[in-house]
Amino acid sequence: MVSKSKILGKSSLIFVTVGSTNFPFDRLFVAIDNVLSELNSEAKLVVQMGYSTYMWRYKNVELHKYLKPKEMELIFLKADKIITHAGFGTLYKLSSKSRYMPLIVPRLNRHGEHINNHQRDFIDFLKKKTNRDLGLFIADKKIETSLLKYLSSSSSPNYLYQYIFYTHNENQISMNIDHYLSRM
Repeated sequence: MVSKSKILGKSSLIFVTVGSTNFPFDRLFVAIDNVLSELNSEAKLVVQMGYSTYMWRYKNVELHKYLKPKEMELIFLKADKIITHAGFGTLYKLSSKSRYMPLIVPRLNRHGEHINNHQRDFIDFLKKKTNRDLGLFIADKKIETSLLKYLSSSSSPNYLYQYIFYTHNENQISMNIDHYLSRM
């Protein structure tokens, strides 16, 4: 478990990944930047930013446009906290490679972050499937509040794979994804 002092101290690693879509996700970056500044954090922040050109105020940040899957896996294993978009591929990889539950923020169409709201719909499906919040959230104005809570609390064990991606669920997930795609 990661204590509050570890996130506020130098020894922690926070990883942010927003996928490879050609839309920026600056709404998330602004919130993270604000919260880390408010916390006076010294944690190392590694960000896979995709197409964003956001200019970070936070000083202890390492920026990458993209990371290869193997590079991301290594960071998943090292990170104390992970903040991610709700991309299926990222969540699937995270489910088996990260020790801790990520904070998941879906990209939303109304902010120009994606072409539709499939990431929000996927989160809604996961919540129904598990009957648990899983630490997932959909927030607009509450992103900073959720980030502050997530970064200040102990890390929870990652149970995405156990509840969502294990073999028994693959057919149901596949059918739900097919159903969603047929509505587009």
